[in-house]
Amino acid sequence: MKKKGLVTEFDDEQDKRVKRLKVTAKGEQTLMKAKDRVLKVANMMLHDMSDDDKRLCLQLLKPVNSRFSGMYQKQKNKPFEDIYQENLS
Repeated sequence: MKKKGLVTEFDDEQDKRVKRLKVTAKGEQTLMKAKDRVLKVANMMLHDMSDDDKRLCLQLLKPVNSRFSGMYQKQKNKPFEDIYQENLS
């Protein structure tokens, strides 16, 4: 992302071990384009669903989201098979 000019890196003033990132103007533009695309895809997929059906989907998927939302940081460096086995036990 730094090489593409989407973020800049700078030193933290309080902790010299830390590097901070800041989104550049080009990065902001890229984020907005990505957001627009994601919203269009969501609209394309869900435009003919009723609001009740959308609420039901959210209700059904909430436990899945709760279970997996914090796992990425704990398992990001593990092989897929290890992650798979941990999540089935």
